[in-house]
Amino acid sequence: MAAYNLALSLSSLVLFVVLSVVIANVYAEYGFEGVWNDPHWTLPGTPVSYCCYAFYVSKYVELLDTAFLLLKKKKPRFVQKWHHISVLFLFWSYMQARMLNHWVLVWANCFAHVFVYGYFFAATVGIEVPFKHAITFIQIGQFVLDMGYSMPFPYMKMNGWTPGEWGPWILGQFIGLTFIILFTRVLIGNMGKGEGKGKDKGKDKGGKGSSDSAGAPPKRRSARLAGKNKVD
Repeated sequence: MAAYNLALSLSSLVLFVVLSVVIANVYAEYGFEGVWNDPHWTLPGTPVSYCCYAFYVSKYVELLDTAFLLLKKKKPRFVQKWHHISVLFLFWSYMQARMLNHWVLVWANCFAHVFVYGYFFAATVGIEVPFKHAITFIQIGQFVLDMGYSMPFPYMKMNGWTPGEWGPWILGQFIGLTFIILFTRVLIGNMGKGEGKGKDKGKDKGGKGSSDSAGAPPKRRSARLAGKNKVD
């Protein structure tokens, strides 16, 4: 698991850097319009297409996240299953429509996954990460950026300024909105748990809360549980 998470974090970093360099070169040749709405459909003929395809393939690799959980006999949460499955369909639709101005989504996702899988790697090898909540903020910020970037598409499409298609754009807006809602709920839930732990620690320091919920001291509870778990 550690090697898997480290490999995904580093590969995301490499793709992020490569795509940044490629887009900078395209921008130098075609300007802002060329990398944003791609009016002359030049992006498919640039290395951007290879970067976007490599990213799409990586989404299949990330399905191993769920496979590993199942092997550990853990039930994946809905947000995880929806995230992995919907992203596959979304970026497949972008590739089919040759809408390579979705490179911003690829770029932002690679940036976020450097930290996401970096955190998973650290957790696997027992390294404490103090900025866990910040990672979820980065993910939510990524989704907001994605939706904001593609919001002008209808106006550009109706004026003939972009060769994109309606289907992938509508699907992307729907999926992006669900991601913002689901990941915000995860963030709120995690922050709530953190506050609960902080209160428990405060009670322990004050000499309170040292007994369990039944009011028995820890040693008595341990003995009681040992008796219940004893095999005759």
